[in-house]
This record gives sequence, structure tokens and C-alpha cells, in this order.
Amino acid sequence: MKFFHCFSTDKTASMESFARLLIAIPLVSYVLAVLSLWVGLQINSFIFPIAVCISVLWECSDRRIRGCVRWTTTVAVLVVLSVTLGLSACIYDRSFDGQWYHACTIRELVNGWNPIYSFACSLTPIDGYTVLWVEHYPRGIETIAATIVSCMGNLDAGKALNLWFVFSSIVYIYLFLCYCLPTMNKYLRIWIALVVALNPVVINQMCTYYIDWTLYTLLVIFLINMYLFFVKGIQRTLHIDLLLLFFIPAIKFNIFFWVVLWGGICFFALLRKSRYKHSFRLTAVCAVVVLLGIGVGAYNPYLTNWKEHGSPVYPLSGNGKVDIMDCQVLPAIRGKSNAEAALISVASNPSDDMLSEDIHVFGISKIDILSSVASDVRIGGFGIFFFEAILLSIVLFVCTGHIRRMRWYLSVLVGLLVSLVILPSGWWARYVAFFYLFPFVMLFYAERFGLKTRFSRGLHILILSLLSADIFICLSGLAVKNIVYKETIDYVLEKMESSPGEAKLYTRNYSFLDKLERRSIPYKLFPDTEMKDKLDIPCPIYMNRTDFDFETDQPWILSLRPSFQLKWSDNNRYEGQDE
Repeated sequence: MKFFHCFSTDKTASMESFARLLIAIPLVSYVLAVLSLWVGLQINSFIFPIAVCISVLWECSDRRIRGCVRWTTTVAVLVVLSVTLGLSACIYDRSFDGQWYHACTIRELVNGWNPIYSFACSLTPIDGYTVLWVEHYPRGIETIAATIVSCMGNLDAGKALNLWFVFSSIVYIYLFLCYCLPTMNKYLRIWIALVVALNPVVINQMCTYYIDWTLYTLLVIFLINMYLFFVKGIQRTLHIDLLLLFFIPAIKFNIFFWVVLWGGICFFALLRKSRYKHSFRLTAVCAVVVLLGIGVGAYNPYLTNWKEHGSPVYPLSGNGKVDIMDCQVLPAIRGKSNAEAALISVASNPSDDMLSEDIHVFGISKIDILSSVASDVRIGGFGIFFFEAILLSIVLFVCTGHIRRMRWYLSVLVGLLVSLVILPSGWWARYVAFFYLFPFVMLFYAERFGLKTRFSRGLHILILSLLSADIFICLSGLAVKNIVYKETIDYVLEKMESSPGEAKLYTRNYSFLDKLERRSIPYKLFPDTEMKDKLDIPCPIYMNRTDFDFETDQPWILSLRPSFQLKWSDNNRYEGQDE
């Protein structure tokens, strides 16, 4: 019996170590990058390997873990790093913003821009609008990605850090279920961990440089680490949370707000329940780390924006602010209050239709499926069956009973609902990605205190199946769209490479420009008013289509369906004369 207990303990310790190490590496890489920038250096190819070494040595110094488990975990993490780096290098970002200013920011950092001492980046004047977002928007994820790109020499490889955070969250959720629901079937536990971790917002953005998914994934990791520290007494989880507190302010304004809000509520709740002896000291340390994250890690843009434009969150507010949301509001929710728009979005099937006021609540259509796999779907962003899962979860929650035990769970549910209207644009799932936890709060309650009848167990499985169906749709769409997009970009690059002379074009697609440079394809950027045609991809490319032979040798994949083929349209800003 002791042997099996030891084996079980080693297995849990190994999973803890794996999840911790996988998230520690990018966080340590960020800290090293920030320190390098502050001492006047630039992002270089040594930062990421050093971060890996420091993280491995730190994790191997844990005396609670046996030697064989330490090295097995280390090898497993290194294998995951290698595989995901190779995979990410082969997968192209297909999002608009990811290929635009996120990719541009990474390129600038890799090319030597130090935002601590040089507020202005070195972009060509032809694309002045991009400068606004590169110079004034937080760039935490981009900084980590830049350390990876600088080491690997491939702009797409930086997206691997998304997979590391997601894999880590899956293991963390599984561990949480092991501790809280020890009698649960192992395979059911794995299923639930996957369903909780693979939020459709996360799936649709994890192969791009979009950053909204971090609100969900890092918040989940942060909260579970707090539980492991306060309830299970695992000290190293506190170290990871402190690294997260330093890092999260530099990701995005709203992400910082939500993690601090929800993290703070859970922190003080667990602090009170656990009766931690050094509560004041721990609170002070956390506050200092957050302030360091703002003043050191995110000095540029928060403090520089405040000095120059009167608001730390410029260009969203302050002198010369830019309204980026009005053009994103769908007719179905235009003119509605925050609460109305949020409830419509939660109840609706996914939609990006900017021309119609129609919404679909129940059922499924081809348009719903196609909208489900968009990186930034406007309404219904949690999936086609999310609303149905919520309704069934409410039924299961009520049927479980135990009113006194419900109070804490009800307060969490109310808090999640209120969160939809605290900040503007609560209708957009990417900005409130944590709301995906709403049905899981009720499911967790039922798993702890109910599921004693065949009806409740069947309902429980049905809810998980509906949410799994959304995940399957998103993963399938992710695979198909990425394959088609890669074939499209590679085909365009091949045609430009085979064309005599330099390619003349206009685009804000810095991911595409990076691929041109890595293939040594000469190109020159012209104003978009001189380009007659537009290649309709998520971040479009403007060119004169007749300069290249796009009529022959198309990949067979692009001919499978009309929707897979290259899509061209006239550039309505073209000011030249037709031949």
C-alpha cells in the first residue's frame, strides 16, 4: 500500500512540477527581458535559453520532489517546448490584429527597439497609424514572444507561448479536481479539465498573436495557484502567482483590471478562511509586486502615456483618444444598454454579421459554425451551445438543493453576471472571457453535493457534451482554416518570388512582410491609393494583381471549395487610372 501511495504522490508532484515549469519559463523570460531593457540592452537570442535554464534549476531545487521525478518532468517540458516551437513555426497567424500591430511590435523589439529609452519605434511613415498602437499599447505577451523569436529566428514561433500557458492550465485544472473531488473518475476528471481549459475564446486565439485569451487562461491558473498555496500549503505556487502579478499589468488594460479584481476577491476570501499567519506581509508583498509590474515592467506605456497624453490607457482615453469600438458594434445590439447587449450576446449563436439585426438563439446553421471559428467573433463568442448549457446548468443547480451551501456559489454567479456590465463592451466574449466559468460554477456545486440520481448524472453528462461540441467545432475550424490560410500565403509568396523585379504592394500585415524578408523576396511599399486590387485575407494585402501570375499552379486544397480560393476585390481607395 505504501508503494502505491508513493507512486500516487509522485504522479501528483510530477504534474504540479510540469504545470509550474511550463508557465515559469515564459514568465522568467519576461522578467529577464524587462531587466535587459532597463540596463540599456535590447531583446536578444540569449534571454529565452537563460530563462529555460533558470526555471529548470529553480524547479529542480524543490526538495519535496524526488530526483527521478524532477528530471522526468524536465525532459517532458523540454519535449513540449521543442514540439510546440516547431508546430508554431509552421502555423501562420490568421487574425487581423495579430498580423498587424502585435506582429509589428514583436518585429520592432527583435530589431533592437528599446521602449524604455526610446519611445518612438522605427516604422516607415507610410504606416503611421500602426505607430500609434505599437508605441502606446501594453506589450507583455509581445515581449516574451520577442525573446522566443530572437532565439528561433521565426516570427511565428513566438506563438508557442500560447500553447504553454494553455497546456499548463489543463494540468492545473486537473490537479484542482484531484484535490477537491478525489473520488471522481479519472477519465471524467480529464474530460472536465479539457472542457474547462478549452474556452472557445482560447481555442480561436491560441494560434494567433491575439492576447484576449490570456484573461481566461492566466486568471484560472492564478486562482488555482492561490488555492494550492492557501489550502494545500504549496509554497512554490505563490512564486508563480507573484510572477503573474508582475507580468499581467503589461498584457492589456482590461486584463489587468479583471485579474486584479477577481484575484483580489479570491485572495482575501482564502486569506480569511485559511487564517494565514502573515496576512499583512503577504498582502504588502503582492501590492508591491503589482506596483513594480506597472512602474517597471509596464513603464512604457502606462507612465509614458500618462506624461504625454494625460491617461495611462491612451489611446483609448486621454488627449487625442481613438474610438475603436463604435465600428465593431453589430446592428443586433446597437443602441442597446450594456446589460441588454451582454445578455443578447450570451444567448445568441455566434455572429459577425454587420448587415443584419437577426440573431439566432437555438438551433444551428452553417453561418453559426463559420462564425464560431473567428478569432474575434462579436456576439455569441462562447459557442453555439453555451446558452443551452447555461440553462441546463441552472436546472441541475436548483435540483441539487442545499440552500445554505448555495450562498457562496450564488454570490460568484451574481459577480460573474455583474462583470458583464462593469466595463463597456461586456457583450464581446474576448473582453470577458472569464464568463465561460459561469456554468462550471454550477457544475462544480452539483459534483460536490449532488449527482445522486440518474437524472442529475445524465444532465451533467449532457451539459459537458454540449460544451464539448462547441470545442470540437472550434478545433475543427481551427485546423481547416489554418491549413487553408497557410496554403494561401505560401502560394502568394511563391508567385511573388517567381516574379521579376521587386514586389510592389501596400499592407499592414507585418507577418506577411516578415515572410517576404525571410525568403529574401524584394518588395517595396507604396501608398494604398496606388494599388488597384485587394487580396481579402484577415489583414489584407493591396497590390496590382496583374503584376503576378495568380491563375496557374494553385494548390489543390484551394480548389476543393469556392470559399478556399483566393478572394479579390477592387480597392475603393485606388486613385490611379485603369489600363
